[in-house]
Amino acid sequence: QKLRSEKQLVNDIAAGTEYYRDTGFFWITARLDGKQIWDAEVNILSELNRLKEIPVSEKKLQRIKNKIETNHFLAQQTTLEQARRLSFFEQYGDYKMVRQYLRGIRSVEPSDIQKAAKKYFNIDQCSLFEYLSQRQKAHAYSPQQMISKLKTQVKVSFQETPPPLPSPLGTGTRPVDEETQIKRSIGKP
Repeated sequence: QKLRSEKQLVNDIAAGTEYYRDTGFFWITARLDGKQIWDAEVNILSELNRLKEIPVSEKKLQRIKNKIETNHFLAQQTTLEQARRLSFFEQYGDYKMVRQYLRGIRSVEPSDIQKAAKKYFNIDQCSLFEYLSQRQKAHAYSPQQMISKLKTQVKVSFQETPPPLPSPLGTGTRPVDEETQIKRSIGKP
């Protein structure tokens, strides 16, 4: 909402998850003027970083839980939707897990979200995809340029001993420079 209402960087923004038995990912999609892609990306990454540093308020978390619960029940209005929901849980081991789903959602605390954000929202695990109209010229920038831009927006501190990253080609590891493994905290540089 902040990126849409306050900063007016995006026309529309949404987030969600795709998960399977052994893998998954978190996604964010936004529709915006192509001229604002750079600033929107930096601000989205900054907002994700904020989740690492500042716990979600109880009030906001309760609104999110209420929305998930409402969507859960609305998604069961037809027999087909019920079958989809049951088959979704069956692929994870047992269709009866559907009964535990809302209990799990209701038990989430702000510290759980913060812990998950610290574990999963890392720039070295991020992929950015940009779709531009044919009239717009695509821009290219390196990970170092993105990190440099982040430094102007977000206070950055580097880890002491970063672990090696897997090779982008999937073979072995590649060396890690200090700019690849960063831990960001919100604030002005």
